[in-house]
Amino acid sequence: MITSSAYRIGPFEVESALVEHPAVIEAAVAGQDDPDRTQIVTAFVILHPDAAPSPQLAEELQDHVKRLTAPCK
Repeated sequence: MITSSAYRIGPFEVESALVEHPAVIEAAVAGQDDPDRTQIVTAFVILHPDAAPSPQLAEELQDHVKRLTAPCK
């Protein structure tokens, strides 16, 4: 369980949302210590060979997870 700004976030839910994105093959999510929010959600993804890592893709993945789960995740 990840605790971020008093929210309890299950990593499996975020991982499931990430792998529903067409650019993602596999995902793992963990909490990273943060002095302001206790922890922040950190995702590690393996992309499809035709998907190129970029800041735009990272933002797209964040938006994708927010749409499928909740903005705090």
